[in-house]
Amino acid sequence: MFKEILQIVPRIDSSGLSKMESTLGSRFKKIAKGFGKGLLGAVAGGGWLGIATTVIDKLLNPLKEVQDSIDKTLSGADDVVTNAEQFNSTPGELFKLQKMAQAKGLDAESLNNLIMKFQGAVAEAAQDPNKQTSVRAFANDTNMVQSFFEFIKSMNTMDRNKQVTVQQEVFGEKQTLKMAEFMRADFAALSQQLGVKNATSYNPGLEKLGALNDLSAALKAKRELGDMNTKSGIINSGMITARDAADKLELKKENERIANYKNLQSITDTSNKILGLLEQALFKFGELINFLIPSVNKLIGQIEKISKSGWVRGIFGGGK
Repeated sequence: MFKEILQIVPRIDSSGLSKMESTLGSRFKKIAKGFGKGLLGAVAGGGWLGIATTVIDKLLNPLKEVQDSIDKTLSGADDVVTNAEQFNSTPGELFKLQKMAQAKGLDAESLNNLIMKFQGAVAEAAQDPNKQTSVRAFANDTNMVQSFFEFIKSMNTMDRNKQVTVQQEVFGEKQTLKMAEFMRADFAALSQQLGVKNATSYNPGLEKLGALNDLSAALKAKRELGDMNTKSGIINSGMITARDAADKLELKKENERIANYKNLQSITDTSNKILGLLEQALFKFGELINFLIPSVNKLIGQIEKISKSGWVRGIFGGGK
């Protein structure tokens, strides 16, 4: 309708279109050329080194994680084997008990400490047959893991006051919540929940890993024995002097920063004030946005409605 009345028909002639295409093409070429030079400069000025370092990091980090995992596994297994020997038990028995304790939030070290205290109380009972003690029934036992397990299960049949008395007698103190929770656990249900197997099934793997940890420790000691003479021939007084100079430079920088503490604090305080003002301004801007959103949404709706009308399409040659 408006096209017939106003005769408004926007057009771009072929010469104008060619000029626009040429201008845009020239600008894009200029941008691409500058970007290419910058990229080339980055690569030539150390970019390849950065890329190589990144690739090496990607390769070495997983290897380090794997090595750390191996070391942790070997060390953990060796600790189980060593403590099992201390308690005259098998690695599998101690490992099972540690995993049940872990399920109740009690770590292996804390459990081992409890067993050691129990072992000490049993040794005292065995030494003095006339001493009245809560562990008297276990005085002739040798396997402390089994005996400790039976002892804490028997504690579950006592009332709470008696439990506290026995805990203080055997362990020397009232236990923490995690220890108390473990001691009051339903071990039959917990074993079923965890899918615990027979202790003997864990022995071969733990003993193998423990032996490998011993081998690793021995090889490390051997390396360090041989390396001592090598390093003694390399390290010299010049290195120590150079390091001393570097340390002095660091101390000088540190002292300069301390001497300028007041100025640094002033800069920090000013920066914090500026950030605070910007934050307040941002909050105010947010309030303004929230205030304007209904009006803006209404305006957008009206624009969309107008843009879909027939007379607007007529102005731009899209309708009849």
